[in-house]
Amino acid sequence: MAKFYSSDLPEYQVEPESFEFVQMEGEIADEKFQDKPIGFFKDAMLRFCRSKVSIIAFIGIVIVLLFAVFAPALSRWDYNDQDLNRWDRTSTRQYRRGGAGQ
Repeated sequence: MAKFYSSDLPEYQVEPESFEFVQMEGEIADEKFQDKPIGFFKDAMLRFCRSKVSIIAFIGIVIVLLFAVFAPALSRWDYNDQDLNRWDRTSTRQYRRGGAGQ
């Protein structure tokens, strides 16, 4: 049977003498920041630039995007040059004859 937490058990009872205060004298207050605070975007960019995997992934995404933009301009065929009526006609002719070797 599982043992659940109960404050009545002696192993969970703690004496107040086992605790000590860290700062008894003076007021407990937050300290002033030493540096100027940075914004959300700058903090995100700093974290992003620290990770080598994220930089490599970003470079890969940029390369894919550049290919998507510039590959149609560098290709020797246009979108209108395709003939959909001749699609895969050579391979069907081979299967009708019984294969490529016959």
